[in-house]
Amino acid sequence: MKREKNILIIDDDFVNNFLTQRLVSKLDLVQQTKVVTNGQEGLDYITRFCKNDHVCCPDLVLLDIHMPVLNAFEFVKKFYESKDFDKNKIRIIILASFFTDDDIRFFESFGVHDFITKPLTEEKFLQYLEPRAGLNKSFA
Repeated sequence: MKREKNILIIDDDFVNNFLTQRLVSKLDLVQQTKVVTNGQEGLDYITRFCKNDHVCCPDLVLLDIHMPVLNAFEFVKKFYESKDFDKNKIRIIILASFFTDDDIRFFESFGVHDFITKPLTEEKFLQYLEPRAGLNKSFA
């Protein structure tokens, strides 16, 4: 089973953040979980901690779609355009209540790794961590 060092949760829903943190903590597969409530805070965090391969740089980002300040579409565009950090070391999972075909096409065009519908469950999270080929669209 893959063990991530750090996860960054970017979501403006405090209940979802609490439940996701609790699940990740319960599974004991992650060293550190950081939560921010909008895409700009997430981008600032990544820029700050991933510039020099800092120990707090997230390996995995769980990203909600609809947020204030900077939503997931804007976040992903800025993330993949940035030259401030190594994007290949950070995997992004879109974690949202629902996805449209246009959403999926947009995110895949930038190289987003996976899509999981909320709520994040143990089964969905563990399925994501299992070795697999290609994208894992956990829409169950």
